[in-house]
Amino acid sequence: MTRTVRQRAAVRIGAGLGLSLLCALGAGGCGRKAPPRPPEYVIPQSPDPLTVESSPDGVKLSWRRPREYVDGEPLGDLGAFRVLRACQPEVDFSEIASIPVTDQQRFRKASSFSMLDHAAPLGVPCRYQVVAVTTDDYNSPPAESEDVVRSVPGAVP
Repeated sequence: MTRTVRQRAAVRIGAGLGLSLLCALGAGGCGRKAPPRPPEYVIPQSPDPLTVESSPDGVKLSWRRPREYVDGEPLGDLGAFRVLRACQPEVDFSEIASIPVTDQQRFRKASSFSMLDHAAPLGVPCRYQVVAVTTDDYNSPPAESEDVVRSVPGAVP
């Protein structure tokens, strides 16, 4: 049996309305799967512990990847880490690097991150902070290091 153009159009419109109705009623794969969460729950946990190691080439920083938000839910939108440094006599931290997280879609994600601060001043005590940042720009509490002094080249540790 062949359908007229008008009948085919009516079938298409009916199918589109049916799909819209299913989405509106919450059936199928349309729409939000969970209720929205308040902003204070989507803050990532701190990337503790932050370890620092001095060398003549700079200061190596290492930290772990946070796996959860502060409310204990799994963290799925980690976007970057902000690295800050304060060296004496200054007490204010300033951002020295932003490390993007590019493995969100991978099955096996990096469990830790590191960087080498080549610009750390020689022989001056410095303290570092690392902050985890979500793709929506929510910041974790900072992971903070103890004071570290970059080694002078040729000096005996």
